[in-house]
Amino acid sequence: VIGVEKLSSIRTLPFKEEGDKIIIIGKTYDEVEGSEYHRAVHSLEQGDAPKIRIDDELASANTLLDLIENDGDYVKFLEGEDELAITATHDVSAGGIAIALSEMAMSGKLGCEVDISKVPAEEGISDNNLLFSESHARFIITVSADKADEILDSIDVDAAIIGEVKGDSLVIKKVDETIVDLAVADLDDAYHGVIEKYMA
Repeated sequence: VIGVEKLSSIRTLPFKEEGDKIIIIGKTYDEVEGSEYHRAVHSLEQGDAPKIRIDDELASANTLLDLIENDGDYVKFLEGEDELAITATHDVSAGGIAIALSEMAMSGKLGCEVDISKVPAEEGISDNNLLFSESHARFIITVSADKADEILDSIDVDAAIIGEVKGDSLVIKKVDETIVDLAVADLDDAYHGVIEKYMA
């Protein structure tokens, strides 16, 4: 496979197991101009693209690579001969955190509950912009619950445990306030309208 050095380092994006913890790597900035959110909700296709922060890109990517290379063997995992601490990975790009979580939920047919107040972010960013910012240099990973704190402690860039894989709905909260609660089945039926559905 072009671009894959070792099959043992493969990680896929679907949520795998209830109880897995969700960690976000990288910082979210107030960068929604030219985003899917602006296009879908405000009919705007203009503005500055998210800033490219080369040092952040390199740091986040190397962090993820190191985590995976120090984890179990994916091929042996498929054969039932090894265990993985890092069970899923996904980049945060078009549509931001909300869409990345939706894609992981839909592909794994499992829900999640996250608290956006825990996301490392630029001070003063609104809830909408936090969910849909398309800042670069961010990844979402899921890890086995018993390894979550150890993995988080090993990360040297902005990162946080923001929730866990559970149930059959995408639930996004801000502390105790629920701001999104959508069944995974509904997400699957209306994938291309996730942002519009959130804003309805």
